[in-house]
Amino acid sequence: MMMSVVMSSQLAVSYSTTSRWYLKLAIAKRCRLDKWIRQHFAFTLRFSRWILRCVLTNQSLGNLDASYSDPVASTSRPTNGVPAASISSPAGQPVCSTSRPPADVPVTSYSDPDARYNESAVNRRTIQQKNDSAEMAPSVPRTHAAAALRMKQIALDNQDRTIRRLRAQLATERRGFATKKKELEDTQVALEASHKIIAGLTEIGLSMSKKIERMKVKKQQVRANHVECHQKFQARIHEAEDSMQEQHLLIEALVDEKDSLLQTIHGLQEANNAPAPFDGDWEEEPEEEPEEEEIEDIPLGEGEIDDE
Repeated sequence: MMMSVVMSSQLAVSYSTTSRWYLKLAIAKRCRLDKWIRQHFAFTLRFSRWILRCVLTNQSLGNLDASYSDPVASTSRPTNGVPAASISSPAGQPVCSTSRPPADVPVTSYSDPDARYNESAVNRRTIQQKNDSAEMAPSVPRTHAAAALRMKQIALDNQDRTIRRLRAQLATERRGFATKKKELEDTQVALEASHKIIAGLTEIGLSMSKKIERMKVKKQQVRANHVECHQKFQARIHEAEDSMQEQHLLIEALVDEKDSLLQTIHGLQEANNAPAPFDGDWEEEPEEEPEEEEIEDIPLGEGEIDDE
């Protein structure tokens, strides 16, 4: 009984250590700790499992040793219809390990070889019945220990399945994250290309707007120069017209003066009864009027320079 309690406590300690270290190993793998720490956790887990297997093996061997410890005593005692496995020593007394029967039980001596063979057959049959009864009706501590061990094994299996499921889920999430990361990188590359295209188009638009502004300024300058030239041409035309009018007036004054001189000469000749000095040779040339240059006024709106 004491040995079963000690083994149960050892199993509980080994299970707690195994489950705790297994959980720490899962956390370490999940959190991506250092390789040395993961190896340490894995080695501790394997060592704990090995201890658990050793304890289970020792327990099974101890049960077999207890069942085969005193086969002669179990067969020599009268059972009175009770199975031999159910008979135990009184409390506080050690189990008899010798083959000597009690004093009140008569000992039968066999001198015949057939009787000895029958006794050995009976002993073997009794040992088999004891093993069968021990298997069919185990003790309460062994039953509790086996149930606890089974529950611990089920818990470990559940933890293994949970960890495998979490690993598969983590791998799926990592693949999804990798796919999303690749898509984001492609989107980033496309956005950078679009930004470059937009920047190029913006530069082209700015250069075109600058060219348009320069063309507008140039057009205004051309218009101002054209207006200035037109005004200069108009001023020159007016000056030429004024000078032509002055010359025309001067010519008319000279013609009038010539006529008056001719009349004075004729008057003097008539007064002196002198022949005309230029009779026959004098021919009055017709007056040639100066040809006026026809200068047309250039309208202001005409003759604009189109620089487009």
